[in-house]
Amino acid sequence: MASLSLRNIYKVYPNGFNAVKDFNLEIEDKEFIIFVGPSGCGKSTTLRMIAGLEEISKGELYIDDKLVNDVEPKDRDIAMVFQSYALYPHMSIYDNMAFGLKLRKMPKDEIDRRVREAARILDIEHLLDRKPKLLSGGQRQRVAMGRAIVREPKVFLMDEPLSNLDAKLRVQMRIEISKLHQRLQSTIIYVTHDQTEAMTLGTRIVVMKDGVIQQVDSPQNLYDRPDNLFVAGFIGSPQMNFIDATVVKEGGELFLEYGEHHRVILPPEKAAKLTDYIGKEVTFGIRPEDVFAADKYEAAHEHNTVEASVRVFEMLGAEVFLYLTVDGFDVTCCEHPSTKAKPGDIMNISFDVNKIHVFDKETQMTITN
Repeated sequence: MASLSLRNIYKVYPNGFNAVKDFNLEIEDKEFIIFVGPSGCGKSTTLRMIAGLEEISKGELYIDDKLVNDVEPKDRDIAMVFQSYALYPHMSIYDNMAFGLKLRKMPKDEIDRRVREAARILDIEHLLDRKPKLLSGGQRQRVAMGRAIVREPKVFLMDEPLSNLDAKLRVQMRIEISKLHQRLQSTIIYVTHDQTEAMTLGTRIVVMKDGVIQQVDSPQNLYDRPDNLFVAGFIGSPQMNFIDATVVKEGGELFLEYGEHHRVILPPEKAAKLTDYIGKEVTFGIRPEDVFAADKYEAAHEHNTVEASVRVFEMLGAEVFLYLTVDGFDVTCCEHPSTKAKPGDIMNISFDVNKIHVFDKETQMTITN
């Protein structure tokens, strides 16, 4: 397999639009790297530059320490799986998977070995004689992956390969791709806008916005210690709650004041990082699972209790999302299905102060992480 190095990569189109800006990333051999971000953030453009399908405007791309900026796509030893399966409808599944190898004049017995081995790995051996129109979406996506696997490339590039599948199939295919990575021990770069895919598949995630890397980290670190407001809001579903507050110090104690004089008293280690912000506005964030019905929360934190109005009740089986209003701020709370709360109710909620994130109001960068 291969390592990759992207150094100061830019993509500027003829009309002056800068799609990717100063992209720097070191990808280790056998890593599963995810590019994630909203539509138009530059993740697919970056993938296409790695593939050689887009010209790099500025910067250097290395595959295994070899500069490949001017190397043709066919000579980069990579294989790409697209959102559309791009299968030849008149060919059998076997011929679809073998086609690229035949173009390379590979011996027939080697082609047969590779196709059947890939089909076995993907559990599509029984489909090799069929035409694509007879296959389900999940089976077609397996074939598209099989066509990439038979190449035995240094790097697999996957551009939103599951976005055309229904929810159940997406879950199944996520598991299959994860198994595939473990089995092939390959380097995979995977583009998605679905943060659930990103969190479940990647060894590291690259979060992008407007062509710029916001943070590169493990899924758990992105979730627990986001670098800025954008990452905090993008990673996690439902997204983190954000409330504007003022940092206040009174009687030697530091707290966040928000809304109609509500207060959140912070633990000492978080408070110590906010001493330069006394009297200033900040944004604090709290994830829905760290917001509790006050009657379930220990009395020691009752000074962080606030009254909330229930607007929407959303049952998801194993959990319930309550969409609340607190002094004009929208707050989402994750509750047990046994909750008696219903739309229109008034309830008391508390925040787990140890899980609060505080961000600079102007720069949107983290203060407490």
